[in-house]
Amino acid sequence: ALTDISYQAELAGLSFTLHSGKEGLVLEVSGYNEKAPVLLNEVVKKLITFRPTEDRFNVFKEKILRNFRYFGYKVPYSQISSVFSNLLNERVWDVEEKIPILEQITFEDLQNFVPLIFKQAFVETLIEGNFHTKEAHEIIDIIEKSFNGLPLTKSQKIKPRSYWIPENKTYRYEKLLADDKNTNTCVQYF
Repeated sequence: ALTDISYQAELAGLSFTLHSGKEGLVLEVSGYNEKAPVLLNEVVKKLITFRPTEDRFNVFKEKILRNFRYFGYKVPYSQISSVFSNLLNERVWDVEEKIPILEQITFEDLQNFVPLIFKQAFVETLIEGNFHTKEAHEIIDIIEKSFNGLPLTKSQKIKPRSYWIPENKTYRYEKLLADDKNTNTCVQYF
């Protein structure tokens, strides 16, 4: 499991984070240069061989649904960045839009999806630190050889798109809180 790797990496002065971004999965590896590629290789291997279990699926699904349902009851400043991002970006969905979709997703859906995740991929790499060009290319090779999938076509690549707000125009968007007893407010200027 990734938690085992995480603990061992931490003891060696390394770390990694894996999260979803607007454009896909984001994997960051940091720590000592000479061991970072080893950690990267181990994490990528675990990602590719990942097989979900139904009990963990149910736990995570319930936890995410609970967080989504509770989202409107958080303090306004905790909600505003999500609402703002949803207003300005074409490929960002509101929490309320996600709930009915997630409720319908089954373990079988996940099982069918997992083998397809890396069949086609676009990999973008940023390597920082005391790496020579040759070492950077070796790191890129680790990733490309591991995924070994087909590249995305140009039309399949997600292009981040934001709405253009004309200069000297004023737009106002108000959203009522789900908790009508919460008297706090939040304003964001852009």
